[in-house]
Amino acid sequence: MGYGEWIDWENDGIVPAGIELEEIHNKQGLELTEKVQKELEEKYKVTFSPSTFAKRHANKNQ
Repeated sequence: MGYGEWIDWENDGIVPAGIELEEIHNKQGLELTEKVQKELEEKYKVTFSPSTFAKRHANKNQ
């Protein structure tokens, strides 16, 4: 999944099921971050910053 697939760029909103798509992206990002951290053998610290756009946008429109 590519970043931002949950964003409706033309209407400045989220696509249907956008929150779920964002959650999938965040889960994949966390898993990838953990794999990278393991490969680096603690020589470097890797941080994942999850996307919050869909949830923030949904809360703004309620």
